[in-house]
Amino acid sequence: MINFKGKKMRYSAFLKLKRKDCFIVDLPYGGEMMAIESDELRRGMEMLNLPFTDDMVNYGDKKEPKEKMKKNPKIVDIMSGCGKRTALKFGFLYLVENGKKNPKVETKEFQMVLGEEVISRIMKNRCESIETEIFENMIASLEENTYSNPSERAFMKKKIQEYKQMLEKKDPLVTYNGGKTRYSKLDLQKCSVEQKPSGEYVANDLDPKEIAKAEKKKEQNRKKREKQKMKKMAEKEGFHVDTVDEVDLKEEQVKEEKEEREDVTGDLKRCMDAINNIV
Repeated sequence: MINFKGKKMRYSAFLKLKRKDCFIVDLPYGGEMMAIESDELRRGMEMLNLPFTDDMVNYGDKKEPKEKMKKNPKIVDIMSGCGKRTALKFGFLYLVENGKKNPKVETKEFQMVLGEEVISRIMKNRCESIETEIFENMIASLEENTYSNPSERAFMKKKIQEYKQMLEKKDPLVTYNGGKTRYSKLDLQKCSVEQKPSGEYVANDLDPKEIAKAEKKKEQNRKKREKQKMKKMAEKEGFHVDTVDEVDLKEEQVKEEKEEREDVTGDLKRCMDAINNIV
């Protein structure tokens, strides 16, 4: 099926229309195919234009996110990587040679594949605040642009809404300390996140004891991973290695369980004392 001007039809039926002024796009999400008129596509590509060089990145027309992205080396590295991978798909290695941009970079086909590469790069990886920043800046730039053509305006409005939904699914906004922040920016060692029946995500600070316990557990897991890694390396060299500190691990677990019981007993005693004082 192919989407043409908001209507879905079979690919064979679209070919019968003989619309040579249209460009067929295989969208990177949902497997949807869309036929876009050349004028609409040209304008859309201007909105999604991603001119690259090896040391700078621009996205859209909005100055603020553009300047922020150019000054962040991690963002430049991610975006330049997307540009270089796209270049390989088109059969060339360098986006800029002898101080001049490769002409293929300016073509609508290159820019469409490049846009797909950026979105794919963001959506495939785990939740990272730096990738969320790229996505947020992209959406901000697209929202600031004006669209004179009604069909173009409707098309871009739909795309922007889809991008927002994709971002919300990947890295939802969380209510925390009276404000909103992205999930990727939270320190999950110091707060817990739960989803309310309304769908809203809310974060609450953990008890200091819980924080200390989580940090202790994290350190134990780190040491365990290091020992397992050393064991594998030793076995690879032909040495026989016994199971890593199973006795110590068991003793640590027993100690933790004892501390938890003491905490519960202490809390219960304080509650009973408070009740007795009231009575």
